[in-house]
Amino acid sequence: HEAELDALLAAWCATQDAAAVEAALGARGVAAARVVSLYDAYNEPNPNFTARGFVVPVTHPESGVNMLPGAPWKIDGVRPGPLRPSPGVGEHSRQVLREELAITDEEYDALVASGTTGTLYESA
Repeated sequence: HEAELDALLAAWCATQDAAAVEAALGARGVAAARVVSLYDAYNEPNPNFTARGFVVPVTHPESGVNMLPGAPWKIDGVRPGPLRPSPGVGEHSRQVLREELAITDEEYDALVASGTTGTLYESA
């Protein structure tokens, strides 16, 4: 009777609010989650995800607090390393240009002055 059950459930689900059903099932101990977009998963994360460290807030110096994926599993005795924000705009420009192109500090400063490279905090 799988087809009949599917039809009954589909008709019932079509009249329900997904978030309300998710909350009601969760309150009764049923592992259930609605499908959401990646934007919603990180913009308005499920409190269960944040409580388990599956989604973690990380502060970025340029963009503020962002939600990032944490460890998808927990293992006794193993602690995941801390999450770090992504590099800022131009954060490693001096280092990369020095190491890869042997640019001197004076040459780098000239590139910053011309607006060719630099960080948000180095002015042209």
